[in-house]
Amino acid sequence: GYGAFAGEDIDEGEILLKIPVAKCVTLQDALEDLECGPSFANLLKKAGPGSDTVVIAGYLAKEYLLLKEFDRRISEGATADDDSEMRRLANIKFAAYLRTLPWGRGVNAQEHVLFWKDEDVDALLKGSLAYKDATETRATVKMATMVLNAIISPVIRKARAEEEPESKDEGFRFPWQQEPEPESSDEEILEGLEDAVRGAFVIMLSRSFAETVGENTQEDRLEPLLDMLQHSNAPNTECLVKGDGGSI
Repeated sequence: GYGAFAGEDIDEGEILLKIPVAKCVTLQDALEDLECGPSFANLLKKAGPGSDTVVIAGYLAKEYLLLKEFDRRISEGATADDDSEMRRLANIKFAAYLRTLPWGRGVNAQEHVLFWKDEDVDALLKGSLAYKDATETRATVKMATMVLNAIISPVIRKARAEEEPESKDEGFRFPWQQEPEPESSDEEILEGLEDAVRGAFVIMLSRSFAETVGENTQEDRLEPLLDMLQHSNAPNTECLVKGDGGSI
């Protein structure tokens, strides 16, 4: 993705910028989403610890697919105020930020094991300490895609004016989950969802910050601009949340 680098000396402890928390992509944004918030909250409740990243990635993927649908309509001659759906698509909360993020392999030299083919993972990592983490992460993202398909696809299909296929009653569960999620077959996966969810996970795993919320709770979130200051092999930047919690 994009990176920011100092062009002149900076004093130790010097404040470079402040980011309002309201401009960060947080778990709360996903849970308060008008279209999928209740379903995300239900997933978070059932899946428990470890599902925060899944929920935020799902929220990012949904908004990204809606943004792509907006761009498609605009390219075909639509305008932002044509109808209620276009007005909705024209007001995606983090649209400007989403457009700066590298959603695919090779975008701004983006690379991640989630973009690899299975045979490449085996050929390059099998026998190494990274192999287990890589395969488990890839399996989790594959399962997450199926879970998120049931939550996100109705919203995207509505925006695309597509018919919603029949869903099944019960399916698999995450390793940490008690209750199974509704199952979707490979044929029912929403077009473009796999790439969007994969891209969202890469963004979360490579760019998110773990911030303390409340007394002891750690929460991942995306912090615009600050996520361009973590490209050094020797980390040398620090971010702090102000006492009032309103800015970073």
